[in-house]
Amino acid sequence: MARDLLCDGRRLKLLLIALVGVAVTDLAFANDSASRAQVSRRDLAQSSGKYLGHRWHIDPNHLMWWDGKPYVPFGGFGIEPGNEFGLRTYNLWIDLDPFARNPQYTREQHRRDIAERLKRIADSGSTCIVQFSMAGPQMLEGPGPDRKWEEPKGGVDASRLADPHVKRAIFKVWAEYAPAVRNECVRAVVLWNEINGWRWPDHTSDEKYASLLAEYVREVKQVVGDLPVCLKIVGTWNSRTVIAAAGSAADGLGFDIWFHHAHDTRASGDIERALRMLEARQQRTTWFFITEGGRGADLPENSPVEDYWERWPPFRSREEAAGILRGYALGGAKGFIYNGPSSGADSKYRDSYRWLGQLKREITEIMIQTDISFGPPPPRSAKGAARAARDDPRVQDMLQSVGE
Repeated sequence: MARDLLCDGRRLKLLLIALVGVAVTDLAFANDSASRAQVSRRDLAQSSGKYLGHRWHIDPNHLMWWDGKPYVPFGGFGIEPGNEFGLRTYNLWIDLDPFARNPQYTREQHRRDIAERLKRIADSGSTCIVQFSMAGPQMLEGPGPDRKWEEPKGGVDASRLADPHVKRAIFKVWAEYAPAVRNECVRAVVLWNEINGWRWPDHTSDEKYASLLAEYVREVKQVVGDLPVCLKIVGTWNSRTVIAAAGSAADGLGFDIWFHHAHDTRASGDIERALRMLEARQQRTTWFFITEGGRGADLPENSPVEDYWERWPPFRSREEAAGILRGYALGGAKGFIYNGPSSGADSKYRDSYRWLGQLKREITEIMIQTDISFGPPPPRSAKGAARAARDDPRVQDMLQSVGE
Protein backbone atom coordinates (compact mmCIF):
# COMPACT_ATOMS: atom_id res chain seq x y z
CA MET A 1 0.00 0.00 0.00
CA ALA A 2 2.77 2.43 0.98
CA ARG A 3 4.64 1.58 -2.22
CA ASP A 4 1.49 2.26 -4.29
CA LEU A 5 1.04 5.63 -2.60
CA LEU A 6 4.68 6.48 -3.21
CA CYS A 7 4.32 5.60 -6.90
CA ASP A 8 1.16 7.69 -7.14
CA GLY A 9 2.98 10.55 -5.42
CA ARG A 10 5.79 10.38 -7.96
CA ARG A 11 3.29 10.26 -10.83
CA LEU A 12 1.51 13.29 -9.34
CA LYS A 13 4.77 15.22 -9.08
CA LEU A 14 5.66 14.42 -12.69
CA LEU A 15 2.18 15.37 -13.90
CA LEU A 16 2.29 18.68 -12.01
CA ILE A 17 5.73 19.45 -13.46
CA ALA A 18 4.50 18.63 -16.97
CA LEU A 19 1.35 20.70 -16.62
CA VAL A 20 3.22 23.69 -15.18
CA GLY A 21 5.64 23.43 -18.09
CA VAL A 22 2.76 23.44 -20.57
CA ALA A 23 1.15 26.42 -18.85
CA VAL A 24 4.37 28.45 -18.79
CA THR A 25 5.19 27.51 -22.39
CA ASP A 26 1.75 28.55 -23.58
CA LEU A 27 2.09 31.85 -21.73
CA ALA A 28 5.44 32.51 -23.37
CA PHE A 29 3.87 31.59 -26.71
CA ALA A 30 1.12 34.18 -26.22
CA ASN A 31 3.35 36.88 -24.74
CA ASP A 32 6.02 36.61 -27.46
CA SER A 33 3.60 37.80 -30.12
CA ALA A 34 1.04 39.76 -28.09
CA SER A 35 2.36 43.23 -28.95
CA ARG A 36 2.69 42.32 -32.63
CA ALA A 37 -0.90 41.04 -32.69
CA GLN A 38 -2.24 44.18 -31.02
CA VAL A 39 -0.44 46.51 -33.39
CA SER A 40 -1.13 44.67 -36.61
CA ARG A 41 -4.57 43.06 -36.33
CA ARG A 42 -6.38 45.83 -38.16
CA ASP A 43 -3.65 45.93 -40.81
CA LEU A 44 -3.66 42.22 -41.61
CA ALA A 45 -3.90 40.98 -45.17
CA GLN A 46 -7.43 39.83 -45.88
CA SER A 47 -8.40 36.19 -46.34
CA SER A 48 -10.72 36.22 -49.33
CA GLY A 49 -11.78 34.29 -52.39
CA LYS A 50 -14.38 33.56 -55.03
CA TYR A 51 -16.26 30.25 -54.92
CA LEU A 52 -18.69 29.22 -57.66
CA GLY A 53 -19.43 32.86 -58.39
CA HIS A 54 -19.77 33.90 -54.74
CA ARG A 55 -17.29 36.28 -53.13
CA TRP A 56 -16.22 35.87 -49.51
CA HIS A 57 -13.79 37.45 -47.11
CA ILE A 58 -12.93 37.42 -43.42
CA ASP A 59 -12.65 40.70 -41.54
CA PRO A 60 -10.17 41.58 -38.75
CA ASN A 61 -12.83 40.74 -36.16
CA HIS A 62 -12.86 37.04 -37.20
CA LEU A 63 -16.23 37.34 -38.97
CA MET A 64 -16.87 35.77 -42.39
CA TRP A 65 -18.67 37.74 -45.10
CA TRP A 66 -20.38 36.07 -48.05
CA ASP A 67 -21.61 38.07 -51.04
CA GLY A 68 -21.26 41.25 -48.98
CA LYS A 69 -23.27 40.01 -45.96
CA PRO A 70 -22.12 38.59 -42.62
CA TYR A 71 -22.21 34.80 -42.60
CA VAL A 72 -22.78 33.37 -39.12
CA PRO A 73 -23.51 29.63 -39.20
CA PHE A 74 -26.03 28.65 -36.54
CA GLY A 75 -27.28 25.07 -36.59
CA GLY A 76 -26.62 21.59 -35.28
CA PHE A 77 -25.83 17.94 -35.85
CA GLY A 78 -29.41 16.68 -35.64
CA ILE A 79 -31.48 18.77 -38.07
CA GLU A 80 -32.81 18.04 -41.54
CA PRO A 81 -33.23 20.41 -44.51
CA GLY A 82 -36.46 22.39 -44.18
CA ASN A 83 -36.71 21.77 -40.43
CA GLU A 84 -39.45 23.52 -38.47
CA PHE A 85 -36.95 25.25 -36.14
CA GLY A 86 -35.81 27.73 -38.78
CA LEU A 87 -32.19 26.58 -38.50
CA ARG A 88 -30.42 26.80 -41.85
CA THR A 89 -26.84 25.69 -41.19
CA TYR A 90 -25.79 22.05 -41.51
CA ASN A 91 -22.52 20.30 -40.86
CA LEU A 92 -21.63 17.27 -42.91
CA TRP A 93 -18.88 14.97 -41.71
CA ILE A 94 -17.30 12.80 -44.38
CA ASP A 95 -15.79 10.05 -42.25
CA LEU A 96 -15.73 6.31 -41.61
CA ASP A 97 -18.99 5.91 -39.69
CA PRO A 98 -21.18 4.74 -42.60
CA PHE A 99 -18.63 2.04 -43.42
CA ALA A 100 -18.30 0.84 -39.84
CA ARG A 101 -22.07 0.32 -39.66
CA ASN A 102 -22.44 -1.34 -43.06
CA PRO A 103 -19.54 -3.36 -44.56
CA GLN A 104 -21.39 -3.56 -47.88
CA TYR A 105 -21.47 0.22 -48.26
CA THR A 106 -19.21 1.43 -51.07
CA ARG A 107 -17.35 4.65 -51.57
CA GLU A 108 -19.30 5.28 -54.74
CA GLN A 109 -22.56 5.06 -52.74
CA HIS A 110 -21.02 7.29 -50.10
CA ARG A 111 -20.15 10.00 -52.61
CA ARG A 112 -23.59 9.73 -54.21
CA ASP A 113 -25.28 10.11 -50.81
CA ILE A 114 -23.12 13.13 -49.99
CA ALA A 115 -24.06 14.81 -53.27
CA GLU A 116 -27.76 14.10 -52.63
CA ARG A 117 -27.56 15.47 -49.10
CA LEU A 118 -25.93 18.67 -50.29
CA LYS A 119 -28.52 19.04 -53.05
CA ARG A 120 -31.32 18.82 -50.46
CA ILE A 121 -29.57 21.43 -48.34
CA ALA A 122 -29.10 23.76 -51.32
CA ASP A 123 -32.72 23.27 -52.48
CA SER A 124 -33.94 24.27 -49.01
CA GLY A 125 -32.00 27.55 -49.23
CA SER A 126 -29.60 26.48 -46.48
CA THR A 127 -25.82 26.31 -46.13
CA CYS A 128 -23.35 23.65 -45.04
CA ILE A 129 -19.91 23.25 -43.50
CA VAL A 130 -18.16 20.06 -44.66
CA GLN A 131 -15.55 18.20 -42.64
CA PHE A 132 -12.95 16.05 -44.41
CA SER A 133 -12.08 13.17 -42.07
CA MET A 134 -12.20 10.29 -44.55
CA ALA A 135 -8.43 10.10 -45.07
CA GLY A 136 -5.54 10.86 -42.78
CA PRO A 137 -1.93 9.93 -42.04
CA GLN A 138 -3.06 6.70 -40.36
CA MET A 139 -5.65 5.61 -43.00
CA LEU A 140 -4.24 6.60 -46.34
CA GLU A 141 -6.75 5.10 -48.74
CA GLY A 142 -9.84 6.49 -47.03
CA PRO A 143 -12.98 4.56 -46.10
CA GLY A 144 -13.68 1.11 -47.47
CA PRO A 145 -15.59 -2.09 -46.61
CA ASP A 146 -14.86 -3.39 -43.10
CA ARG A 147 -12.76 -0.31 -42.41
CA LYS A 148 -13.27 0.73 -38.79
CA TRP A 149 -11.68 3.54 -36.90
CA GLU A 150 -8.76 2.46 -34.75
CA GLU A 151 -6.32 5.02 -33.46
CA PRO A 152 -2.72 3.81 -33.76
CA LYS A 153 -0.84 2.98 -30.58
CA GLY A 154 0.83 6.16 -29.41
CA GLY A 155 -1.69 8.32 -31.29
CA VAL A 156 -1.79 9.71 -34.81
CA ASP A 157 1.68 10.81 -35.92
CA ALA A 158 1.13 14.15 -37.66
CA SER A 159 4.66 14.22 -39.06
CA ARG A 160 3.62 11.45 -41.47
CA LEU A 161 1.77 14.15 -43.42
CA ALA A 162 5.17 15.14 -44.81
CA ASP A 163 5.65 11.72 -46.44
CA PRO A 164 5.12 12.09 -50.22
CA HIS A 165 3.30 8.73 -50.33
CA VAL A 166 0.90 9.89 -47.61
CA LYS A 167 0.26 13.16 -49.44
CA ARG A 168 -0.48 11.46 -52.73
CA ALA A 169 -2.84 8.96 -51.10
CA ILE A 170 -4.79 11.59 -49.17
CA PHE A 171 -4.97 13.95 -52.16
CA LYS A 172 -6.28 11.08 -54.28
CA VAL A 173 -9.15 10.40 -51.86
CA TRP A 174 -9.99 14.09 -51.63
CA ALA A 175 -10.07 14.37 -55.41
CA GLU A 176 -12.54 11.47 -55.56
CA TYR A 177 -14.90 13.23 -53.14
CA ALA A 178 -14.47 16.74 -54.54
CA PRO A 179 -17.20 16.54 -57.25
CA ALA A 180 -19.75 15.46 -54.62
CA VAL A 181 -18.73 18.25 -52.25
CA ARG A 182 -18.58 21.04 -54.83
CA ASN A 183 -21.94 22.75 -54.28
CA GLU A 184 -22.86 26.41 -53.87
CA CYS A 185 -24.41 25.69 -50.44
CA VAL A 186 -20.98 24.79 -49.03
CA ARG A 187 -19.39 27.65 -47.12
CA ALA A 188 -16.24 26.04 -45.72
CA VAL A 189 -14.24 22.82 -45.48
CA VAL A 190 -12.83 21.75 -42.12
CA LEU A 191 -9.78 19.49 -42.22
CA TRP A 192 -9.89 16.48 -39.91
CA ASN A 193 -11.26 16.40 -36.36
CA GLU A 194 -9.67 17.75 -33.19
CA ILE A 195 -6.21 17.50 -34.67
CA ASN A 196 -4.52 19.03 -31.64
CA GLY A 197 -5.08 15.52 -30.26
CA TRP A 198 -2.60 14.20 -32.82
CA ARG A 199 1.05 13.71 -31.93
CA TRP A 200 3.25 16.55 -33.22
CA PRO A 201 6.88 15.38 -32.79
CA ASP A 202 9.13 18.24 -31.79
CA HIS A 203 11.90 17.46 -34.24
CA THR A 204 10.55 20.28 -36.39
CA SER A 205 9.13 23.72 -35.64
CA ASP A 206 5.56 24.96 -35.48
CA GLU A 207 6.30 27.05 -38.56
CA LYS A 208 7.43 24.02 -40.57
CA TYR A 209 4.30 22.10 -39.56
CA ALA A 210 2.22 25.13 -40.55
CA SER A 211 3.94 25.17 -43.95
CA LEU A 212 3.17 21.45 -44.30
CA LEU A 213 -0.51 21.91 -43.47
CA ALA A 214 -0.61 24.75 -45.98
CA GLU A 215 -0.04 22.16 -48.74
CA TYR A 216 -3.20 20.34 -47.64
CA VAL A 217 -5.17 23.58 -47.48
CA ARG A 218 -4.08 24.46 -51.01
CA GLU A 219 -5.03 20.99 -52.25
CA VAL A 220 -8.61 21.38 -50.98
CA LYS A 221 -8.88 24.70 -52.78
CA GLN A 222 -7.42 23.10 -55.88
CA VAL A 223 -9.95 20.23 -56.06
CA VAL A 224 -13.08 21.71 -54.41
CA GLY A 225 -12.71 25.43 -55.09
CA ASP A 226 -11.53 28.65 -53.51
CA LEU A 227 -13.63 28.52 -50.35
CA PRO A 228 -12.56 28.97 -46.71
CA VAL A 229 -10.54 26.02 -45.36
CA CYS A 230 -10.23 25.69 -41.60
CA LEU A 231 -8.51 23.55 -38.99
CA LYS A 232 -10.33 22.18 -35.92
CA ILE A 233 -9.27 21.75 -32.30
CA VAL A 234 -10.88 20.69 -29.04
CA GLY A 235 -9.66 22.63 -26.02
CA THR A 236 -6.40 24.54 -26.14
CA TRP A 237 -4.09 21.80 -24.83
CA ASN A 238 -1.41 20.66 -27.28
CA SER A 239 -2.71 23.18 -29.80
CA ARG A 240 0.25 25.46 -30.56
CA THR A 241 1.12 23.84 -33.87
CA VAL A 242 -2.46 23.69 -35.13
CA ILE A 243 -3.17 27.29 -34.14
CA ALA A 244 0.07 28.41 -35.82
CA ALA A 245 -1.15 26.69 -38.99
CA ALA A 246 -4.65 28.14 -38.67
CA GLY A 247 -3.17 31.61 -38.33
CA SER A 248 -0.80 31.39 -41.26
CA ALA A 249 -1.86 28.60 -43.61
CA ALA A 250 -5.64 28.22 -43.29
CA ASP A 251 -8.54 30.67 -43.33
CA GLY A 252 -9.82 29.98 -39.85
CA LEU A 253 -10.12 27.88 -36.73
CA GLY A 254 -13.01 25.73 -35.55
CA PHE A 255 -13.15 25.22 -31.78
CA ASP A 256 -15.00 22.53 -29.80
CA ILE A 257 -16.06 23.73 -26.34
CA TRP A 258 -18.94 22.97 -23.96
CA PHE A 259 -20.38 24.95 -21.06
CA HIS A 260 -21.37 23.13 -17.86
CA HIS A 261 -23.68 26.02 -17.00
CA ALA A 262 -24.51 29.48 -18.28
CA HIS A 263 -21.75 31.24 -16.31
CA ASP A 264 -19.00 28.67 -16.73
CA THR A 265 -15.87 30.80 -16.40
CA ARG A 266 -13.60 27.92 -17.36
CA ALA A 267 -15.33 27.45 -20.72
CA SER A 268 -15.43 31.18 -21.48
CA GLY A 269 -11.78 31.42 -20.45
CA ASP A 270 -10.87 28.65 -22.90
CA ILE A 271 -12.57 30.56 -25.73
CA GLU A 272 -10.62 33.69 -24.85
CA ARG A 273 -7.37 31.74 -24.64
CA ALA A 274 -7.93 30.14 -28.04
CA LEU A 275 -8.58 33.56 -29.59
CA ARG A 276 -5.53 35.10 -27.92
CA MET A 277 -3.35 32.29 -29.25
CA LEU A 278 -4.84 32.66 -32.72
CA GLU A 279 -4.36 36.42 -32.82
CA ALA A 280 -0.77 36.04 -31.67
CA ARG A 281 0.02 33.88 -34.71
CA GLN A 282 -2.28 35.08 -37.46
CA GLN A 283 -0.69 36.48 -40.59
CA ARG A 284 -4.03 37.08 -42.34
CA THR A 285 -7.56 37.68 -41.12
CA THR A 286 -8.98 34.46 -39.66
CA TRP A 287 -12.48 33.12 -39.07
CA PHE A 288 -13.23 31.78 -35.55
CA PHE A 289 -16.32 29.68 -34.86
CA ILE A 290 -17.65 26.87 -32.69
CA THR A 291 -17.58 23.58 -34.60
CA GLU A 292 -19.11 21.56 -31.75
CA GLY A 293 -20.70 22.91 -28.61
CA GLY A 294 -23.61 22.95 -26.20
CA ARG A 295 -24.03 21.91 -22.58
CA GLY A 296 -21.45 19.54 -21.18
CA ALA A 297 -22.26 17.11 -18.39
CA ASP A 298 -20.56 17.86 -15.09
CA LEU A 299 -18.71 14.52 -15.04
CA PRO A 300 -15.13 13.60 -14.16
CA GLU A 301 -12.99 13.34 -17.28
CA ASN A 302 -12.79 9.54 -17.41
CA SER A 303 -16.10 8.62 -15.77
CA PRO A 304 -17.93 5.71 -17.46
CA VAL A 305 -21.23 6.49 -19.20
CA GLU A 306 -23.69 4.05 -20.76
CA ASP A 307 -24.34 6.35 -23.71
CA TYR A 308 -21.65 8.57 -25.24
CA TRP A 309 -24.18 11.37 -25.61
CA GLU A 310 -24.68 11.53 -21.84
CA ARG A 311 -21.55 13.66 -21.89
CA TRP A 312 -23.38 16.24 -24.02
CA PRO A 313 -26.90 16.45 -22.51
CA PRO A 314 -29.65 18.75 -23.80
CA PHE A 315 -30.21 22.24 -22.45
CA ARG A 316 -32.38 22.15 -19.32
CA SER A 317 -34.34 25.31 -20.13
CA ARG A 318 -34.61 28.12 -22.63
CA GLU A 319 -32.96 30.42 -20.11
CA GLU A 320 -29.98 28.09 -19.78
CA ALA A 321 -29.67 27.83 -23.56
CA ALA A 322 -29.75 31.62 -23.85
CA GLY A 323 -27.09 32.05 -21.18
CA ILE A 324 -24.71 29.51 -22.72
CA LEU A 325 -25.20 30.83 -26.25
CA ARG A 326 -24.54 34.38 -25.07
CA GLY A 327 -21.34 33.06 -23.52
CA TYR A 328 -20.21 31.87 -26.95
CA ALA A 329 -21.27 35.09 -28.66
CA LEU A 330 -19.77 37.53 -26.16
CA GLY A 331 -16.59 35.45 -26.05
CA GLY A 332 -15.93 36.14 -29.72
CA ALA A 333 -17.29 33.12 -31.59
CA LYS A 334 -18.67 33.96 -35.04
CA GLY A 335 -20.79 30.84 -35.51
CA PHE A 336 -22.13 27.87 -33.55
CA ILE A 337 -22.86 24.20 -34.31
CA TYR A 338 -24.91 22.44 -31.62
CA ASN A 339 -23.71 18.97 -30.64
CA GLY A 340 -27.17 17.43 -30.15
CA PRO A 341 -27.38 14.31 -32.37
CA SER A 342 -31.11 14.31 -33.16
CA SER A 343 -34.20 16.49 -33.16
CA GLY A 344 -37.07 14.10 -33.98
CA ALA A 345 -40.38 13.92 -32.15
CA ASP A 346 -39.02 11.41 -29.59
CA SER A 347 -35.61 13.02 -29.14
CA LYS A 348 -34.62 14.44 -25.77
CA TYR A 349 -32.81 17.19 -27.72
CA ARG A 350 -35.94 18.43 -29.47
CA ASP A 351 -36.64 21.25 -27.00
CA SER A 352 -33.01 22.35 -27.27
CA TYR A 353 -33.37 22.72 -31.04
CA ARG A 354 -36.65 24.57 -30.61
CA TRP A 355 -34.95 27.04 -28.24
CA LEU A 356 -32.03 27.41 -30.65
CA GLY A 357 -34.47 28.44 -33.36
CA GLN A 358 -36.10 30.98 -31.06
CA LEU A 359 -32.74 32.43 -30.00
CA LYS A 360 -31.05 32.39 -33.41
CA ARG A 361 -31.65 36.03 -34.34
CA GLU A 362 -30.57 37.42 -30.96
CA ILE A 363 -27.41 35.30 -30.74
CA THR A 364 -26.25 35.80 -34.32
CA GLU A 365 -26.69 39.57 -33.93
CA ILE A 366 -24.49 39.50 -30.82
CA MET A 367 -21.90 37.46 -32.71
CA ILE A 368 -21.86 39.99 -35.56
CA GLN A 369 -21.70 43.02 -33.30
CA THR A 370 -19.23 41.81 -30.66
CA ASP A 371 -15.84 43.40 -31.22
CA ILE A 372 -12.87 41.34 -30.05
CA SER A 373 -10.43 43.77 -28.49
CA PHE A 374 -7.96 41.97 -26.25
CA GLY A 375 -5.32 43.78 -24.31
CA PRO A 376 -2.04 42.00 -23.68
CA PRO A 377 -2.40 38.79 -21.64
CA PRO A 378 -2.12 39.38 -17.89
CA PRO A 379 1.26 38.45 -16.43
CA ARG A 380 1.32 35.05 -14.77
CA SER A 381 4.01 33.52 -12.62
CA ALA A 382 5.18 29.94 -12.43
CA LYS A 383 3.51 29.85 -9.01
CA GLY A 384 0.22 30.80 -10.65
CA ALA A 385 0.77 28.17 -13.31
CA ALA A 386 1.31 25.56 -10.59
CA ARG A 387 -1.95 26.58 -8.93
CA ALA A 388 -3.74 26.23 -12.27
CA ALA A 389 -2.13 22.84 -12.82
CA ARG A 390 -3.40 21.61 -9.46
CA ASP A 391 -6.92 22.58 -10.60
CA ASP A 392 -6.65 20.22 -13.58
CA PRO A 393 -9.17 17.34 -13.23
CA ARG A 394 -6.42 14.76 -13.83
CA VAL A 395 -4.43 16.16 -10.92
CA GLN A 396 -7.53 16.27 -8.73
CA ASP A 397 -8.17 12.58 -9.39
CA MET A 398 -4.59 11.71 -8.48
CA LEU A 399 -4.68 13.87 -5.35
CA GLN A 400 -7.65 11.88 -4.17
CA SER A 401 -5.78 8.64 -4.78
CA VAL A 402 -2.95 9.74 -2.46
CA GLY A 403 -5.31 11.02 0.22
CA GLU A 404 -4.93 14.79 -0.24
